[in-house]
Formats: sequence, C-alpha cells, structure tokens
Amino acid sequence: MTQRQPEEWRIPCHPEAVINDEESAKQAVNLFARDHGYALVVKFVQRDGSGCRRRLVMAWDRHRSRRAYVSRSIKRRVNAASRRCNCPMELSIVRRVDPDTSVETWRVEYRESAIIHNHAPSIHPAAHPVHRRAARTQEVRSTIAADAELGVNAAQTMSRLNSHGIGRLIVQRDVYNERQRVMDLRVGSMSRVEPLLNELQGEVDFVGFQQDDNLKITHLFFAYVSAINIYRENFDVVQLDCTYKTNRATGLRLGITQLKAMISQYDIQLPQVFYSDAELALINAVEVVFPGIPHLLCLWHIVKNVETHASTNIYRQIRDDRVSRSGTVTWKDSEAHRNFCDAFLRVVSSPTEAEYEFRHLELYMLSSVEAAYVDDVWLSLWKRRIVRCWTNSVVHFGMQATSQVEGYHSTLKKWLLTSRGDLLTLHSRIRHWWVLSTNKYWAAKATDETRVINRLRQPLYDGVNTVISSYALKQTEAMRVNTEALLRPCTGTYFHSRGMPCAHQIHSAFTCGVSLQPDQFHPHWWMNRNRTPQAPPARPLEPDSIVDRRAQCRLQRQRARRRGNGRWGTRRAPSSFELSMLPGRTIE
Repeated sequence: MTQRQPEEWRIPCHPEAVINDEESAKQAVNLFARDHGYALVVKFVQRDGSGCRRRLVMAWDRHRSRRAYVSRSIKRRVNAASRRCNCPMELSIVRRVDPDTSVETWRVEYRESAIIHNHAPSIHPAAHPVHRRAARTQEVRSTIAADAELGVNAAQTMSRLNSHGIGRLIVQRDVYNERQRVMDLRVGSMSRVEPLLNELQGEVDFVGFQQDDNLKITHLFFAYVSAINIYRENFDVVQLDCTYKTNRATGLRLGITQLKAMISQYDIQLPQVFYSDAELALINAVEVVFPGIPHLLCLWHIVKNVETHASTNIYRQIRDDRVSRSGTVTWKDSEAHRNFCDAFLRVVSSPTEAEYEFRHLELYMLSSVEAAYVDDVWLSLWKRRIVRCWTNSVVHFGMQATSQVEGYHSTLKKWLLTSRGDLLTLHSRIRHWWVLSTNKYWAAKATDETRVINRLRQPLYDGVNTVISSYALKQTEAMRVNTEALLRPCTGTYFHSRGMPCAHQIHSAFTCGVSLQPDQFHPHWWMNRNRTPQAPPARPLEPDSIVDRRAQCRLQRQRARRRGNGRWGTRRAPSSFELSMLPGRTIE
C-alpha cells in the first residue's frame, strides 16, 4: 500500500511594500489574504535591545500542528474540533527606521516558499476568526448590544446587520459572544441581582425584596415610576393574575404587601375593588393585607369551568351530522348542555335575591347532580363575589372578568420571547416594553381629550365631551339607543355599580334637550379626575357645524325678508280674475 503524498497549493502573498505603521501593515496583509481564502496571525515577535518590536512573523491561522490524541479515560468535548494543519506559510513585517529623518516604517517581506500551502484556500472568509473579529466594528457591536437589550434573537440581529451591509462576515456565534462580552462588562464581579438592584434604585423606582438566611433574594417586587403615575389616576380597580405555579400564599402575600407599601409611599388612595381568578392563595393574601375591600371573581373562568364539567360528566357531546364527513367525526354540545349553561348564566345574572332563589331551583330541575357541583364549588362559597344581586352593591365599573390583565400579561410574555433568563435580563427587556406601554397610554389619553366622536356631537353630550372618557360616553350612547320606551322603576343600581348615568337620567336629559353633566359620572371616568369643571366647555366649531350655522343664518334672513306687493315688495298687483279665485272672495 503506497503512502499518500501531501498536496501543495500555491496561493499568492501580499506584495512586498512599505507601510507607515504596524497596525496598518497587519490590516493590509489580512485584507489581501481574505480575498485569496486564508488569514494571518502573529506567530512570534522579535524585539530589539530596548524592548521595542523589530520583527513580526505572521503565519497562516492554521500553522500549528494538531495535538496528540489523549487517552479515552480523559473526558473530552465530543463536538470539539481543530483547524490546525501545520501549514508552513510565513511572512514577516519588519520595522525600518530612516537614519536621516528618523521616520519609522514597516516593510512586508517573505520568501518564495511562502506561497506554498499544504491545503486548499477556504471558500468563505467567515471560516477564519481573524476576519470575523475585524468585521466586528463599533457599529456592529452597538447594534448587537441594542438588540440584546430589547430581546431580539440572534437570527434577527444578523438580518439587521446584513440589511445595513455590515454583517457579511458575522456568524451567529459572534452575536452570542458579543452579547456575553457586554453582559460581563455590565455585571463585572457582582452577581446578576446586584446590578439589577443598583439600576432600580438608581432610577428612583419602587423596589421591595426579601432575603433568606444566606442573603439570597427569594422575592422581588418593583414598579416603574411611569407605571406608578398611571396607577395614581386609575387606582379604583386592581386586577390580579398569577402565572403557573406562582399561586403560593407566601410569595403572593409579599407582593400584595409591597403593593400596599407603594400605595402608602406615593400617597395613593386605596382601591375600591379587587378582581382575580378563584385562586385561594391570592384571595387569602388580599384579605389579610387589604381587609374590608371587596374582592370579586372572574366570571368568565367560572362559566368555562361549569361548561367543561357539565360536558364531561352529565351532558356528553353529540355527533354533528351536518359537519361530519367520511373519516372525520365532529362533535358538538347537546341541547340539554346548552340549556343548563344558559340557566347558570341566568343565576349569576339575577338582579335580586328573590330571583336568584327562583333561578337556583331551576338548576336542580334540569340536573340535580350538576347543580350540586355548582353549589359545592361555586355558589355556596363565592355567590357574593359572582352573583349580580350582590356584586352590584360594589363599584366595579362594569368589569366582570380579568381579561384585561391577562391580555396584558400575554403581551408581556410575547415581548420577552422566552421563559429562560435571569432577573437582570428580564428587567432589561421589560423596561423598554413599559416605556412603549406608558407612551401609548398617554398618547391615547391626549387624543381622547382633543377629539370628539361624530355620533356624540349632539346637545346631550355638549357638557361632557373631552371631559369624560370616550369609552364611558359610548356606553352611555349605546344605552340611550337601546332604551325601551317604557322604563322600569329606577333602583339606582346601575349608577352605583358602574358610575355612569342610568337609562332614566339619560332619557330625562334627552327628552328635555339638556346636556349631561360631569358630576353625573364617577371620577373614574373623568379624563382628569383632579379637575372639576366649573362650566361646560365651549363646543368646537367643526366644518360641519360651521356649514349648519351658515345655513341657519341664511334661513333666518330669508324669513325676515319682506314679501308681497306692498311698498317694498316686488310682486305685481293681482288681477281681478286672480282675486276671484281666492277663497271667500266674489267679483263685484
């Protein structure tokens, strides 16, 4: 068997040249090498008697030989690899000093054998770390650091670099390495939590935490000042939502306690009602920290629980023959299941206790087993938190579910992109999300104060437009449109629970042609709850209002104009025939 002879490749070197400084010389030879499929690194340095560099010997970045194989007993990285191939290629960069002018230059020199390589040139410069490090300019580093703080993944960062024309040689591993370098500079010798606390306290945010015996932080609560300012104007209702496996009494009680401390520190009024799911740990924590404040439950989750339990135990699903096809079967809820769920909805919507008792008996008439489950799990324990006849005694502003906070929670988790990461990474990403959220809130509020919805441009809302939120006014207009001709006697429940005028007040104001007043709305619906309007604001003259006003003035002028055949008239005098045709007139 013949031994394979090593192959040789002739790859050109940088032409011999004189360059002004050392760094420019190294960059020049590597730029030439990049275009020809290789890269150069400093192999060793020769110094003169004074310790200054005199000669740099640069070799192919694959010049070293592979390490000898180590015993299998020693643990090795399975996927580790090496690019070494003992390539003999070398060139020198020599410092020259002109004895007359003392000007220092660097000269590129090499032998004829320097163009001989024992391997083929690489097909892309990204195979050489030297070229990738050179391509990692300050602009590239700044882009990677900004994307890392925003939570942008590495692939999207590379796409941005390529779109700017600065990331052709950057690979995904370089992005990760740069992110780690920035994080190491940020943290230093501290733990990840220490810089987080320093940043939070430096931004004058509210911070509360708890440590164990080993001084490790076990619980952390923080709130941004921008969010606190929004909460100061919307403190009436607090919706709570817990993530999976966090509904434990100890941690939740600490969070609720810190919420109360924040309210006290920033001199904010106590909330009027809490909303949450039926989580016992959360309910107990709120009752301990905020005793006496009503705590209502999310009706949507309760209804879904009853529907699911009924469909899996008593009212099984039936086959839908209209949708089912050959090979596929589609199931639907039975009519009995729908009747029971509708009956449960009527129970929780009972306006009085007498109607509640009557509708409660209807459940047992439909299914005593399922009605017993509803009683044991929900009504016997939480009826005062979910049935309308009791919840309407609390100012809840029409809220019946925690969908707002859950949607906010879902948006936050989508922004984070991943559930992995420490608290410092969480804070870095969530901070920008909070800035966007607060800016969106203030922009929407400013827009609400400066525009009037077209369907609300009527005398009924002249005194409340741009003073009361458009949401409350749209709800009021919807009630006016849907109001029946014959109203039931007013009980005051709607105004007490929702903080908006009831159908009787709306009907009375609309019939009399007067405007609603801001004091008929709860301060929760005011655009600025610290401002009490002394007089109705002037109605803005929009283009359509100006046209109507001009038409009205034109009509008044026409009515005031004298007509007929008198002294100032232009009509001719009637003839005898025309006079005879008038009623009650005869020809003389």
